[in-house]
Amino acid sequence: MTEAELKKNMADRLWRLNNLYYITNEQGQRVLFKCRPVQLLFYKALHWLNIILKSRQHGITTFCCIMMLDMCLFNSNTKAGVIAHNQQAATEIFRDKIKYPYSQLPAALRKQIGTTKDDANQLIFTNNSSLATATSFRSGTLQWVHVSELGKICAKTPERATEIQSGTLEAVHEGSFITIESTAEGSAGLFYDMCQEAEAIKTSGRKLGPMDFKFHFFAWYQDPKNTTDPQFVDVNEKMSKYLDKVQEYIDATDNDIILTSGQRAWYTAKKKKLKLLIYREHPSTPEESFKAHIEGAYYGKDMAIAREAGRICTVPYDKHAKVHTIWDPGHKHTAIWFVQFIGQEIRLIDFYIDNEGLGIHDYALMLQNKKYIYGTHYAPWDVSGTGPNGRSMQTGRDFVEVARDAGIEFDIVDKCSVSGGIQEAMSIIDSCWFDVDKCDYGIRCMEMYRAKWDESSGCYENKPLHNWASHGADAFRYLAIVYRCHSVRGERVGQTRQTIPARAGHSAYRKGIRRLA
Repeated sequence: MTEAELKKNMADRLWRLNNLYYITNEQGQRVLFKCRPVQLLFYKALHWLNIILKSRQHGITTFCCIMMLDMCLFNSNTKAGVIAHNQQAATEIFRDKIKYPYSQLPAALRKQIGTTKDDANQLIFTNNSSLATATSFRSGTLQWVHVSELGKICAKTPERATEIQSGTLEAVHEGSFITIESTAEGSAGLFYDMCQEAEAIKTSGRKLGPMDFKFHFFAWYQDPKNTTDPQFVDVNEKMSKYLDKVQEYIDATDNDIILTSGQRAWYTAKKKKLKLLIYREHPSTPEESFKAHIEGAYYGKDMAIAREAGRICTVPYDKHAKVHTIWDPGHKHTAIWFVQFIGQEIRLIDFYIDNEGLGIHDYALMLQNKKYIYGTHYAPWDVSGTGPNGRSMQTGRDFVEVARDAGIEFDIVDKCSVSGGIQEAMSIIDSCWFDVDKCDYGIRCMEMYRAKWDESSGCYENKPLHNWASHGADAFRYLAIVYRCHSVRGERVGQTRQTIPARAGHSAYRKGIRRLA
């Protein structure tokens, strides 16, 4: 290569990306970085603000780190940063995806653009550009920030996700780059909300504004490595039908990919190994990725099974059976499940959530407007007497008394331990049918209700995280106790008033249901 050719090539960013930087591959070998098909697609589609929903092993973070390193080396006074989901990940990203590629550059280039600072998480170059990794950035102005695994951050440490939103992202000004990538971690949180908003803009076809995020989705079938010899894998009829639907989605999204027999075999083998986790690790569509159960979710796996079995669907109201309501009232939030017990089926036909702190008369009007024929209304122990949601200090009257004046007569579900109630709830989900539209919010509460994450110990605590999902999940716990009363006594729910003994060998303390005198 002549000096003129080298000078011309060095002015071409894409050439530099494919010819200057060395990384280590999956086998720990030193290899020249070359853009993979998905990385090249992303490079060509790069916008100022980018939100990337993806399957595993596309190398988006590696690609962004190489891009940021290149930008810092060949542009003065440029500051870039990578946010990881924890400090260990931040250190590993810096070591393997930033510092190592820099250390492997030609000696002449490193001499021309050296470093004034080189530590465990930051490189500062002689051209006054810098590249660092951390768990958040609050101060300073960044020309590029990359957030890795935002979905995981939202799921485990939502307070850090809020800090990233209000601190780091606000430190990136118009005309600078933001890239946010993650696999999905449930249908709630900052990453989910940002994906939903960006995908809606993409679907609408409207032009992106300077403050809009561009939505990118990279599926498993966009990686050429995801293939295997089909003669060793049995792709059954059910899987064939599913993959045919995936092909229909691919065709509808103007993608020219035709699923090969090798890709179909690969996915089948992965599904057999990963089971329900396949939807999170290797999603076929954006919608599918958010339906996978999340780490630490109490009911996640059971709800994923219900979804795959077709029990999250349209569930019609049966006018020949009464509708019972199970409440979790609160000062600011009240959740209500509407349920019919038909044979052995628990049919969740409706769900209501109040996030505005309305009064009991508003709830009475809501019940009336739904036109259901009601059976029994159930509320937990803490709404009466001295319970935390019970007697008002201003009026001296409790929730149940006020509700009775509004025409709502409650039966009280007696106190039960949270852990015992969760176990009961787990035991009934396989009998439940959820209306996909009317119960959408409640379904998401069930999918996202999870244990609290302790970042210092790196494990989940033995107690639930109290957040927006708690109210719907708590109401479902009370539903499980109500149903247990029905199933033990062999009587129709709403007719029994007796105290129900705990099941033999079960640790949960449970008195059952009583009518408040």
